[in-house]
Amino acid sequence: DLRDRVNSAIEPLKPKQKNDPNFVLKTSLEARVSLTAGPDWFPLLDACHEHLAGLLMVPVVELSACPEPGLEVRVEKQPGPRCERCWLVLPTVGDHVDHPGLCLRCAEAVA
Repeated sequence: DLRDRVNSAIEPLKPKQKNDPNFVLKTSLEARVSLTAGPDWFPLLDACHEHLAGLLMVPVVELSACPEPGLEVRVEKQPGPRCERCWLVLPTVGDHVDHPGLCLRCAEAVA
């Protein structure tokens, strides 16, 4: 259900056809997902927050709580460069001196 909701929010932001100039994301690897979760969703999402980006196949997932039940999903383009190895757009790309084109996770993997 969570992944379906996130994918449903991402799809309208992708190109509708070849050479479509009116798109926000080329791929989900450029998406920043913001989840606002009520008490019915927040405990579960908070417990696995560190794994949500991998599960949803996006670079960044932000999680916040709200008092009303339910789940709100917002998607926008993640700013920054894309990792040359994993293709995720992450703020850590370029942080490793020896591997400036990689995110920290990939730089550690190839080191």
